[in-house]
Amino acid sequence: MNFKRILIVGTGSMGFRHFEIVRKLFPEAQIAVYSESGRNSHFADTFITKSEIMTFRPEISVIANQSSRHLATASFLAELGSHILIEKPLSTNLDGVDQLIALKKSGDIKIAVGYNLRFLPSFKIFQSLLREQKIGRIFDVRIEVGQSLETWRPGRDYRETASARRIDGGGVLRELSHEIDYLIGFFGSPHWVSASLGKVSDLEIDVEDIAHLILGMKNEDGTEFMASIHLDFIRQDKLRRCIVIGRHGTLEWNLLSGSIVQKNSDFSETEILAPGQESLSDTYSMEWNDLLNAIYQDDEPTNSLQNSISTMDVIVACELSQEKESRVRLLPITGGPHD
Repeated sequence: MNFKRILIVGTGSMGFRHFEIVRKLFPEAQIAVYSESGRNSHFADTFITKSEIMTFRPEISVIANQSSRHLATASFLAELGSHILIEKPLSTNLDGVDQLIALKKSGDIKIAVGYNLRFLPSFKIFQSLLREQKIGRIFDVRIEVGQSLETWRPGRDYRETASARRIDGGGVLRELSHEIDYLIGFFGSPHWVSASLGKVSDLEIDVEDIAHLILGMKNEDGTEFMASIHLDFIRQDKLRRCIVIGRHGTLEWNLLSGSIVQKNSDFSETEILAPGQESLSDTYSMEWNDLLNAIYQDDEPTNSLQNSISTMDVIVACELSQEKESRVRLLPITGGPHD
């Protein structure tokens, strides 16, 4: 299938990144950009009204505007029959997600959400090691990611980014929800969460800049373990890692370098994957290829809508836990927080 009409919603850095990928994938396609603000962009075909989009009728669309507008935008495009790639997170909450699910089903369209870390080679290797039980039964998981918001996007005023503003769906819980997503990718959805969120820095933002999450997980044999996730906008150096402690050893994944090390019970270490063997930028093209394969083969994309709903369930449960100052259970099978 050779797509001829492709729409990019959003004129920020992610919109531009997707434009470049699409131009390479479909050099003959007409690529239009929709700017809700009406601001000038670097793109030749820029729409500022929804009526222009309705006339254009995109076959595939990318949603890279503020996350608070993701679901409404997705439903509008789904009604036009467009396949959709939504930048993470899915939204600020799950209001309207039932409508999107219904439109997806009735329109027979494919929807992917941009949790691109799942396409890192190191993610797939780490996932395989866990499935093969290389370190035995899991006892504990420790995930940490942090970087100062002031240095996160060089050349941009952090105060003007969506990350800094509650109205746009900012804050560490949503901006750094990759960590929640890949935890679910490794072990499935948690059964309960306990969260503490806060603003501790001098950053001029109206959202949380730090979050400590504890999640109740289960091994395949039903035994329980806990996972802790630390997210922050305050760290002056960069850190992004996942440590899994098992009965027979420990696995350490450095997401910045791509390295994986297994520390064995006899105190020896095994380098599973050396640093520098992967490129984060490649994952954006990979998620596009994955979505296209799902369309061509009539299958679900790796980063499916349902997967991203599970991630949003955890985010909503964490905020409820903060509000109630207590542990919040997630309902089995259907998901969602439950008092």
